[in-house]
Amino acid sequence: MINLVNPMNCLNSWLGDRVDMAFRCVNNGGDGGFKFFCERDEDDSRQTEEASIKIGSFNITPSEFYLYAGNAIDVYVSFNPESEGQLQENLILACDNQTSEFYKVTGYGAVLDLDIIAVDGKEIDFKANPFETIFFENTNPTAESRRTVKIRNSSPIAVPFHWSIYKEKNSNKITLGDEQTHYRVVP
Repeated sequence: MINLVNPMNCLNSWLGDRVDMAFRCVNNGGDGGFKFFCERDEDDSRQTEEASIKIGSFNITPSEFYLYAGNAIDVYVSFNPESEGQLQENLILACDNQTSEFYKVTGYGAVLDLDIIAVDGKEIDFKANPFETIFFENTNPTAESRRTVKIRNSSPIAVPFHWSIYKEKNSNKITLGDEQTHYRVVP
């Protein structure tokens, strides 16, 4: 009997980035050989590496191993999401004693997403009413106009943000130096 967490959850990763996870597999039964197979035959036929299985956004290593009773091995899963959202693939872990169990590998492909949720304390749907929501009223020279914008990180990964104001929108070289500008953002 194998003790391996199911599903093997790789948590979150940015699209184009990679997360590597290790899952401890303990043999609580007798000595045995074990091998991962893809649930679908067409996925199994695409396998080119002997030591690993590549299925969807996941790469599982080792794909085959032998464990003596009471021993353990780490199963490594690399998660490199190719699309946004919850991703899942199904596997079969077969034993040489003619038994098998279904396993899942899961992960969430994340993209950076900030939402404006309130302006001046009034909740808004910025996606339905985008531009007029945060325009500044006309003001006299040397006067100051202030708006308070509440934003939310809607991606599942915590990200440190900072504001930068640029004089030229399509500048080839962006510097964070102190530019003369008519706007100020705090914090």
